[in-house]
Amino acid sequence: MAEYLNRRFSDQDWEEMQIEGDSFTRCIFDGADLDGWETRRCTFNECSFAFARLSGSIHDHSAFLNCRFEHANLFSAEFLRCKCTGSVFAQAEIAGLTIAGGDFSFTVLCELDLKGSNLSGINFSNADLRECNLEKADLRSCNLTQALLQNSRLAQADLREAKLAGVDFRQVRMHKTKIDLEQAVVIAECLGASVY
Repeated sequence: MAEYLNRRFSDQDWEEMQIEGDSFTRCIFDGADLDGWETRRCTFNECSFAFARLSGSIHDHSAFLNCRFEHANLFSAEFLRCKCTGSVFAQAEIAGLTIAGGDFSFTVLCELDLKGSNLSGINFSNADLRECNLEKADLRSCNLTQALLQNSRLAQADLREAKLAGVDFRQVRMHKTKIDLEQAVVIAECLGASVY
């Protein structure tokens, strides 16, 4: 288990490399070739992956804390039970991305196309999901407390048993969205209705 601090790996080829238990703090991976990379129980704190290639990479129980993935290629990447608190994924290429469980609280995911994704059980509290395409997404049992959803599209998405406290639904696009009775009350009150 190695520790790296303030290192630059932009020109290093880590393609299909497997690492376990390593720790990276304020390291730069901008533009690096990380296709097929596998991390397990690694920690990345305040690292930058801008324009990095991470297609087909697999991350299992790893933590990406306050990291930046702007314009990164995450095609068919997998985040399995990862903690990504405070990270920024804006303008990343996420086609085929798999997120299974984990903590994505305070992340910036705005404008991403997550249509049809299985996102059930993920913690998205205080996440920025503005203008996301969440049509037909499975969001059951998610924690969406205080999440930003302005202009997001939730047509035919499944929100049942998700936590919705503090969400402003006034500018959310919903059509045939699946919700439960408790959520119906929360949404109605947000829209100004009085529920008796």
